[in-house]
Amino acid sequence: MTPPLFADLGKLGRDVFQKGYNLGFLKVETTTKNGNDVELKLLASHNLKTTNFFGVCDFKYQIPQYGLTFVEKWNTNNVLSSEMTVQDKLINNAKFILNTSYAPKSSASLKTEYKHNRARMNTEIRSGGPEGPLFVGAIVFGHEGWFLGYQTGYLPCGITSRFKQNLLAIGAEKYDIAVHIIANLADRHFGGNIYHKVTPELELAADVSLATSGESKSKFGLAAKYDLDSKTTVRSKIDSTSSIAVALSHRITQGLKATVSLAINLQSFYDGNNKLGVGVEYFS
Repeated sequence: MTPPLFADLGKLGRDVFQKGYNLGFLKVETTTKNGNDVELKLLASHNLKTTNFFGVCDFKYQIPQYGLTFVEKWNTNNVLSSEMTVQDKLINNAKFILNTSYAPKSSASLKTEYKHNRARMNTEIRSGGPEGPLFVGAIVFGHEGWFLGYQTGYLPCGITSRFKQNLLAIGAEKYDIAVHIIANLADRHFGGNIYHKVTPELELAADVSLATSGESKSKFGLAAKYDLDSKTTVRSKIDSTSSIAVALSHRITQGLKATVSLAINLQSFYDGNNKLGVGVEYFS
């Protein structure tokens, strides 16, 4: 079994907390595919608090015989970005990704990924940042459901070169349970989550964040996802700030899904911090 990327460690638990909620927004998303090689996504989002509108157009084209994937994105902030991916052609089991972004200030990044049965490595070089180029590297080792990962970032420019990131993670995925712990050694911040698929319909997750220095506060949360049937899903979560969120998703037809979500804070119920969200997704 190939280990996941460092960024995907703990993803099972995070998805229970994050997916299926669009709090504070009215959102419409459409996805249209022409075979397996061409895909067009359109997203329109309205912020209910600020009344701001945001839209994204995403065009994806694949050439499988050459291992190529092209993605073009444009949004209403007039940011145009391009991505080109080459997979398993230059080097077997390796992926190369070139990103460029054009806005008032341009930026670019080059990513590489390499996977093996016992290890997975990825690197990234980013340019255009306020502190100059950033080099990021990560590696994850895996053995029989156990994972050990490390990620670091290095800034070679500026007044003094320095390491920007210093992350260490360990995890295990056995049967229907996954446990992951991550430590930011630079600012002594620790976190982790636990995921449990209780039944085919019910998923539970717990998340903990522990800050031992700085202004960050420690917090924890619990989340659940339950499939009422093949078309309807209920989600809920609560955290240590007394914030409670619930969401209901229903697949109206084969290609149409609607989601309603609500979040309230029991400590500031009358302060206007409660959030409502409605989303519609269309697939064809």
